[in-house]
Amino acid sequence: MKLRDLLPIPNWIYYSHLFLVFLFAFFLLLLPETPVFTILLFFLYLICLAGGHFLFSRIKRAGWFPIYFLVILTLEEALLLPLVLYQPFVLLFVPIPVFLYQLAYPLLGTVLHLLVFILIFLLPFPLEPDILSILMFQYLFYFSLGIGYSVSFLQSLKDPLTDFPRFHHVKRDLWVYSPRGVVCFLIDIDQFKKYNDEKGHLAGDHLLENVSSYLKQTFPKGSVIFRYGGDEFIILAENMTDDAAHQLASGVSGGVIVKENPKTKKMEQFSLSVGVSTSSVPILLKSLVQQADQQM
Repeated sequence: MKLRDLLPIPNWIYYSHLFLVFLFAFFLLLLPETPVFTILLFFLYLICLAGGHFLFSRIKRAGWFPIYFLVILTLEEALLLPLVLYQPFVLLFVPIPVFLYQLAYPLLGTVLHLLVFILIFLLPFPLEPDILSILMFQYLFYFSLGIGYSVSFLQSLKDPLTDFPRFHHVKRDLWVYSPRGVVCFLIDIDQFKKYNDEKGHLAGDHLLENVSSYLKQTFPKGSVIFRYGGDEFIILAENMTDDAAHQLASGVSGGVIVKENPKTKKMEQFSLSVGVSTSSVPILLKSLVQQADQQM
């Protein structure tokens, strides 16, 4: 399970995409040189796009967002590039689909942007040098904008103290599923509030850093760890049997976090409370978290 599978496409990207496609279709109608077949094909695509967005907003399955958006924007690029031969103004729209994908999924979109940039030179039809130079400039321009946004977006996802993504960014009404099961661990630091009040926030922050390191070392590679609240963490894992999940939860709850008090330099011990829930069938993410909370 990847973090990107749990992050929905922001609504403003949907609406911006639909608006740009409508705008492009309007320009096509104003230009008599555009072939009628091309106009009909584009409007058919527009209807399918609007219907696809509508249906997809109701099919909430984790992992489908990046695949769906990639297919849609690939079709759009395949339609736009040949139109450059008929209408030079299409150059204004060509880089936008890949740019939108880069905004929705920074890492995947950056790779896609680079691939499209390279594939332009392999087009089966020739482009005039001036058109090619304009196209290259636009891709580089949008690519730089996308990189800047991607860096700020990824930074905003993470909690600066623990370096884990914040769970409130996740779309909780998603259906999650894995053939070998999906597991949710909800972890709470025992007596954290009392310790934080007595020792101060600096000591509390230091404890959270120690717990974060412990969780990274304890849970298997591929698990997605979130900062859930003040002293709570959520870990999502897949391909783990029910017995293995409860055995891991038992080990974590029975373990002891040992840290050095930054003021007294004395070693202190802390324990964790763990709730675990598993599912081998599709389940809403919020239900999986609720079940783990009830097991604490």
